[in-house]
Amino acid sequence: MDRDKKVGLQMAIISQNGYKKCKLCLLFVLLWCLGCKSGQNPIHEEIRRACIESDKTLNQYIQVDSSKAFTVIRNLERKFPNSTFVKVNAAIDYAELYHYWNEDSLAVSYASRNLNLAGRNHFYNEQIHLYLILIEITENYKSALNYLEKVELLLESKRYTVDPALISRFYYLFGCYYYEIRDYSNAKYNLNKSLYLSRKNKLIWEESKALNILSVVFENELKPKKALQYINEAIRIGERFSPINCGGYYYQKGVILNHLKRFSDAEAAILKAKECYKMHPHPHNPEILESVLAEVYLSQKKYKEAGDNYRAFLAKAKYQSTKVWAYNLLSKYYFEVKDYKNAYMVNKESIKLRDSIFSTERTFFIVQKRTDYELAKKELEIKETQVRFRLSVAIFICIVISILIFVKLSHRNSLLMRQLAKVNEEKLQQEIEFEQRKSALSTLQLSQHNDVLKNLKKDIEKIGHVNPDLIKDQTRSIIKTLEKDLNIDNEWNKFKLHFELVSPCFFETLKTRNSQLTDLDLKHCAYLKMNLTPKQVAQILGVAPKSVTLSRVRIKKKLHLPEEEQLADFLKKI
Repeated sequence: MDRDKKVGLQMAIISQNGYKKCKLCLLFVLLWCLGCKSGQNPIHEEIRRACIESDKTLNQYIQVDSSKAFTVIRNLERKFPNSTFVKVNAAIDYAELYHYWNEDSLAVSYASRNLNLAGRNHFYNEQIHLYLILIEITENYKSALNYLEKVELLLESKRYTVDPALISRFYYLFGCYYYEIRDYSNAKYNLNKSLYLSRKNKLIWEESKALNILSVVFENELKPKKALQYINEAIRIGERFSPINCGGYYYQKGVILNHLKRFSDAEAAILKAKECYKMHPHPHNPEILESVLAEVYLSQKKYKEAGDNYRAFLAKAKYQSTKVWAYNLLSKYYFEVKDYKNAYMVNKESIKLRDSIFSTERTFFIVQKRTDYELAKKELEIKETQVRFRLSVAIFICIVISILIFVKLSHRNSLLMRQLAKVNEEKLQQEIEFEQRKSALSTLQLSQHNDVLKNLKKDIEKIGHVNPDLIKDQTRSIIKTLEKDLNIDNEWNKFKLHFELVSPCFFETLKTRNSQLTDLDLKHCAYLKMNLTPKQVAQILGVAPKSVTLSRVRIKKKLHLPEEEQLADFLKKI
């Protein structure tokens, strides 16, 4: 049992050392895998330089000549047709170009298709850039917030260096998002972070954009003076970078000045905005300037000019919602000048258009809701399938684990049974050895008893010779009694009975092998099985040791044993 404990302890030590080595190996592999994924894919320096030069050239044409801008992008693609990095950068350039020229559906298509490609290849700057384009285009607040949160997670991981311009743009868009949902405090917080990064990294255009939206926020908070301060700073910086893109800034300045009742300055700002829009190749909603200019004229009681601008605003309006707004403003103007007939007619057209828009929107809403319902239904089915699959996998794993536990317990039980059988066998062997030693001791005691009796017999015989007449009869009687006590057969029968308790059927097996074996032969076999030496056997039988050896040779012949087989080995097997 001590040996088993020692072996078990050694196995435990080996297992523990193996576990430590395996744990170190697994840790090394995990760190290696994280190291492989932590950085961006290495880009050839020539490709990176070509992309940078292409972007610089593209920025010269993107605002003035879209055809030349497309040519720049296509030349880059032709130069590196097999480069994934170039493909992703070209998609960014296409998306930015289409977005600038108000082709938002194409911009979304390019950005969405290449978003996963950038992520799979660990082009993290490009992936963030594509997300920012989608944020600028989307009109759905939930989608915008989802994209913003994904960009925030990429920025917070800090596993790579991100372009400061992208970070500044991210905070700018986050500020715009908060402005749209009327959370002005968070809007100002994010816009100020964008402003700080823009100034720190000398991003002039991004700085002017942040100042412009901050001005809008302060205007909505009814702080026109602070709003005017920010918009003036935005115009000053924007005029240095791109004067033709400052139309929106002058429009914002005109709105603020109109609220401050500085009508002449407001009129000058709006007229300046018109000049900027005229220089711009593709201005966005230029007709809105007519509405602000009309409000300025209306505030100055210049009804004719105000009416002309309101009608011009209605005529130039492109979108249905803008037309409804123009009808409402024109109706308000007619009420102001007490032209109730035209006010009624305009208001009627406004209601008709609004109902039409509402009907269209309602149809679209119903279709969208039905589509959402179908998608939700499909998603629910997919989730249920996933749950069933996961449940099946969990049940299968539980069954496998149960089988493994059962096998392990069975193996352990079998091992314990074998150990128990081994212990019982060792215990039985110890009992047999004990009984054999006990038999040997009894035999030796019997031998000593016989020796004593023999010596007594000799002494009595001597007495008989010395006094034959006096004690002859008494000596004869004593001798007879001693000879009776020296009856070997009786003692042999007792020994035989005791021996067969330890080794059952021993003598029967020998008799079956050869029926001519004498009791003396059987005695020799029993003593040999008890591992007694020839000298010990000779002492018991009262013969010479050489005689014992010869008797063993004779018994081996009687049992017809091969020459190479020892008699002792044969007897131990019985």
